[in-house]
Amino acid sequence: MEEVARALGRIPSGLFVVTTAKEGKKEGYLASWIQQASFDPLLIFLALQEGRPCYGPIMAGGLFAVNVVGVHETGYLKYFWKGY
Repeated sequence: MEEVARALGRIPSGLFVVTTAKEGKKEGYLASWIQQASFDPLLIFLALQEGRPCYGPIMAGGLFAVNVVGVHETGYLKYFWKGY
């Protein structure tokens, strides 16, 4: 749980890559607004425009991951900036 708390501590600002998979197809998008809602239970809010690659699987209750983009890890952002 300590690792989760450290990750949540980075959420107030930054860029994030949200990823999911459905039927073996991997999807992802660049997110700029994610907010912690609660520790117990662990909940977050995220902005997700209808039609974005992850919209269907997430809205259907599927699993997803939020990846915090570090200061020195920006080289791959071009793949998510305008979609792919």
